[in-house]
Amino acid sequence: MAADSTFEERLERVRLIATDLDGTLVNSHDEISERNVRALRAAMDRGYWVSFLTGRSMHGLDRVSSVIEANAPVVCSNGAQVASGDRAIVFSQRFIGEQTVRDLVAYLLSEGVDFVIRSDAGELISDNPHHPVLRGRRKSGEEDDDPYERTPHVSDPTDSRLGALDVVKVMVMLGGCPTDAVNRVESYCSKDDRLGFTKSADDLLEVAPAGTDKGTGLRKVCEVVGIDRDECLVFGDYDNDVPAFDVAGIGVCMRNGSEAAKAHADLVCPSNDEDGVGEFIERHLLRG
Repeated sequence: MAADSTFEERLERVRLIATDLDGTLVNSHDEISERNVRALRAAMDRGYWVSFLTGRSMHGLDRVSSVIEANAPVVCSNGAQVASGDRAIVFSQRFIGEQTVRDLVAYLLSEGVDFVIRSDAGELISDNPHHPVLRGRRKSGEEDDDPYERTPHVSDPTDSRLGALDVVKVMVMLGGCPTDAVNRVESYCSKDDRLGFTKSADDLLEVAPAGTDKGTGLRKVCEVVGIDRDECLVFGDYDNDVPAFDVAGIGVCMRNGSEAAKAHADLVCPSNDEDGVGEFIERHLLRG
């Protein structure tokens, strides 16, 4: 979030539009509206760069790219990965070390906290038939389908599969956990200098390699494209977007965003269910 100039002056400098996906560009129905797509395409036609800043892995962008593809590098896994819009070129990538993952898994298992280990090669979940991520994975029309059985799960920190994955993040599911357990997990992560962490929802802690966040990812995008960070406009909705707000020339938080994100943004725009990204671009960047 830049200072020392008027909002209009900063708008004139914008050359790159970087938007978070879930809770920002993507609405509560898991869709990107036609208005948002139309506005982003019009912005690219006007010469703006468009990037995505997301907690999703590179593979997790496939469905988004079928609707609209960024013309600038994209930031994935909360900054651990920066790649071209089509993900054919990886500009930077950092992983959580194998022993660090094993130590974290051992700790989370001891606390009885569910988790998801993410890599572009696949995922491992904690050994719980009622794991939160299994909701919605039942195959339509197949009453006997058991998503637990077809989703790889781990119950032992010595599991050999933990050494076979390049882990970009570990998602810690805090829903239903007592407050003291949540505090202990956050304390563990904050004391381990091999780890960084952020929240992307009230009940979701995302653990990443130390020194990576959406702000470091955005800096890499600027380096690749060849622009200054104050030429960036960032849309976001939650705490994990704050580092990008702090790097960019303009930070815009969605009305449905967290209080922390709103406090670090320059402006608040309509919610993700009100096409806030498209509305802002139309009003401020496509005028005239």
